[in-house]
Amino acid sequence: MVITEETQIDVQTLPYILNLEDSNGDTLSNVRVNLRRANDSYVTYKQTDEQGSAVFEVVPNAEMKFEVDYNGGKYSTDSVVVTPETTPTEVVTLPLAVSLTVGDMALAGQRVDLLRSNDSYVTYTKTDGNGAAVFEVLPQTEYKVRVKYGGETWVSEVVSGNNEVEWGF
Repeated sequence: MVITEETQIDVQTLPYILNLEDSNGDTLSNVRVNLRRANDSYVTYKQTDEQGSAVFEVVPNAEMKFEVDYNGGKYSTDSVVVTPETTPTEVVTLPLAVSLTVGDMALAGQRVDLLRSNDSYVTYTKTDGNGAAVFEVLPQTEYKVRVKYGGETWVSEVVSGNNEVEWGF
């Protein structure tokens, strides 16, 4: 067969889908999702849409996996051979709760920083009226929490999601 400019080659592809939501069941949009081969080599990326989905078209029987990049962490799914029967991959973030007190009183409105385990800054939030704050983080990802109050700086040990960090000043 001679291939010319007029030659049409049809390639069948299949959707390979990742759905991302937080621990409350809310979808997470505009989150980077990398498509990788089973050997971890990078292919391409997409941002999740308003429904929290990233849809990639891949050739049948390709062995692929996802890498989610969110809140300073990366999470890789197991690799899957993509077939017409492949179901969407579901990834749910985990809550990392923080509770702050001064004596026996809740520390409301206090800034709380989320750090990577190497102490580099990721983001912050503020405690509510009960002295509580929550970060949504990826599974199998390690973080630290930092609080500056009354001239003191406190940094937690390394923690991951589904944990509660408590500190009293």
